[in-house]
Amino acid sequence: MEGEIHNFIVVWAIVLASLCYSHTIAKFTPKGKSRFVAIIPIVCLFLILPLYLTSINLGGTTSFFIAWLATFKLLLFAFGKGPLSSTPPFSLSIFIPLACLPIKLQVYSTSDDNVETKKKTTNSTLNLVIKIALLAILIRVYSYKDYLHPKIILFFYCLHIYFMLEIILAMVSAAVRGVSRVELEPPFNEPYLASSLQDFWGKRWNLMVTNILRPTVYEPVRSMVADRISRKWAPLPAALAAFFVSGLMHELIFYYNGRLKPSGEVMMFFLIHGVALSLEIAIKKIFNGKFLVPRVISDGGAEYICDDEVPPPAPEILKRAGLVRLVKSWIKLGATRNANHSANHGKQAKGMNNESDRGGVDDKGPLSKAKRRSLKEASHAMKKEVRPPR
Repeated sequence: MEGEIHNFIVVWAIVLASLCYSHTIAKFTPKGKSRFVAIIPIVCLFLILPLYLTSINLGGTTSFFIAWLATFKLLLFAFGKGPLSSTPPFSLSIFIPLACLPIKLQVYSTSDDNVETKKKTTNSTLNLVIKIALLAILIRVYSYKDYLHPKIILFFYCLHIYFMLEIILAMVSAAVRGVSRVELEPPFNEPYLASSLQDFWGKRWNLMVTNILRPTVYEPVRSMVADRISRKWAPLPAALAAFFVSGLMHELIFYYNGRLKPSGEVMMFFLIHGVALSLEIAIKKIFNGKFLVPRVISDGGAEYICDDEVPPPAPEILKRAGLVRLVKSWIKLGATRNANHSANHGKQAKGMNNESDRGGVDDKGPLSKAKRRSLKEASHAMKKEVRPPR
């Protein structure tokens, strides 16, 4: 574990130095090809660094932060787009966390938006506390997984992924908000209330990824195909392309976590969602929004994601994400602690029995015959002295 922590510190030191370089190089190179050539080595480096981390807790978060979010943000920054580009340029203290962390600055258009955002922040704090408590209960329930139905365990794993993601992203946002004194958009927007796949993926689930895929994949593809097909239908291939890239990046992140050879099942999972979402968008466009998509299709957001009857098998995804290995390590750790506690308790009981056999805790051992005789004579003498007169 000490080696893993050392690698973690070294990796993030390299990340900070690389981001300082990227922030500085932008002052001397104009946006476009020249800046892209200057930044592309950093992008390649960020794809390699997660390979030096093996743990789920440190390696999983690092791979998501730098191999996906940071690389996409830097590519946009090379062309003067994305969250890192602004006029005037961001200071280094804002540029670094904005580049490598899953955060987005909150922009207020009216005072009502400010009040609404503060209200959401208060509600999100309460939701975060509730989710931490539920995650703790889930971890405890894993100790009894042998007595539960496999589908129930699978459902718990899905909840575990959601709780872990929201807790980690919310804690990162809170830390950055406290240090930099800037307001940030929430990473999730109550995805369990989604009314459709479009609502789930576009407005509620992991908004940091949505906000980075939109300018890097969705909008460029939509602009390219708009000249070849009707602009009305351009969002369909754009949405499919976004889900394709999302599937590729998930395969990469899962490889970082589990070091398992990609099987394509994770990619298939996201392509299925891309096709279903495109079908939903097409139905809405055909009827110009006057026809509501049946709830069998539109209300399948979270249920469709957790359904183990839809390929790829969810256990395979969880296995590749490293969650199963993480849960097994927690169960093993709990069993080890219980065994150590029982062993220590047994040693204490055995020690107390041995001490009682020797005649007491402070005794050095059984009394010698001479000492017992002297104590007996002293006792008789004391009784004789206190005998009352006749």
